[in-house]
Amino acid sequence: MRDTPARSNRSIHPSLLNHTLFLVFAVSLTAAGCATSAPMATTRRAVNAVRSGNLDRFRSQLAPEARTELGTNERLGVIQRRLADYKNVSIAPAIFISSTDSDQQRTYKATVKGSWRKGAPPEPIYTFLLDCSVSYYEVGRGPGFTACADTGGDQSFIQCDAPFAGSFATGERESCSIAGIERPQEDKAD
Repeated sequence: MRDTPARSNRSIHPSLLNHTLFLVFAVSLTAAGCATSAPMATTRRAVNAVRSGNLDRFRSQLAPEARTELGTNERLGVIQRRLADYKNVSIAPAIFISSTDSDQQRTYKATVKGSWRKGAPPEPIYTFLLDCSVSYYEVGRGPGFTACADTGGDQSFIQCDAPFAGSFATGERESCSIAGIERPQEDKAD
């Protein structure tokens, strides 16, 4: 007679399984790079727009107060010519600079780098200054769940009208725009 492990009649409760699957999905997206930071995405869209000569798309990434200085055909041409001189243009991870006391407004810097020729080390081309607004939201699943979202006002959380019985997560959504573009110190005279 062989020793066989005893089988259990226990199963995973459906609500625990749903919560676990929700967390695994969220972590998988982040680990796969599908969830990207808003400052990086805004910078990437702007750089791609400049490289393709799409002024309207570039302007859509600018903060209203930056459109006068940066949103002209002349300025776009200068940025476009400078980026065209570089191979392998990339964007370094955005660096957090500051936030308001309520954490509703944040400022970041993202450096655009490139190399003159293949195999050369990348060097800074531009630094994008980004202003981001933050809103908070809740997501969940289960019976009686009603989606709740903060409109970005003074409240950090909003109560749902319907009773909640399920799994949930609270997150934040950043919306960014470019407030300025700086060149590296050593060649600003160009």
